[in-house]
Amino acid sequence: MKRVLIPIIALALLLASAGSFFAYQKYFAPKPKHVHYHAGFIVYDNNKRVDFSADKYMHEKPCTLEPDPEHENDPIEIVHLHERVGDVAHVHRDNATWGKLFTNLNYSFDGDIEAYSNGKKVENILNQPIKSYESVVIFIGENSKKEEFLKNAVTIEKIKKTESFSEQCGT
Repeated sequence: MKRVLIPIIALALLLASAGSFFAYQKYFAPKPKHVHYHAGFIVYDNNKRVDFSADKYMHEKPCTLEPDPEHENDPIEIVHLHERVGDVAHVHRDNATWGKLFTNLNYSFDGDIEAYSNGKKVENILNQPIKSYESVVIFIGENSKKEEFLKNAVTIEKIKKTESFSEQCGT
């Protein structure tokens, strides 16, 4: 009798533990904080500005103020671009990084990267969280006109203008 009871008890404990784990995940585990803000960026590769305004870089689904439970964990929902505006990112998670944006754009960097955030040089930009109204300029390869290109950084005014006319911002 003991030989039969022990596996049954072990199975019951296992099922109860699994049920508790899934209930915790569904009802009590911290959910990613849904945010919605914007930041500007430009990439120069060997003195040439990379154009991210093509349809292949755009997220077609409109942004919303509330997360869509069905898709909230999709990587593209974290940070993306809209409406053929190739220099203003739409951010939906506090921990969204510049690297995540470029992963979502299917854009990879070959070689060394030199980056500036709001005019100040930054190390490891791809690992840095994206900040609201931040303006980043990234250089790849040989760029002999850095000072000139830094003057082209996306301005807060441009980011706010994009927010105001964007039909897909949900704000």
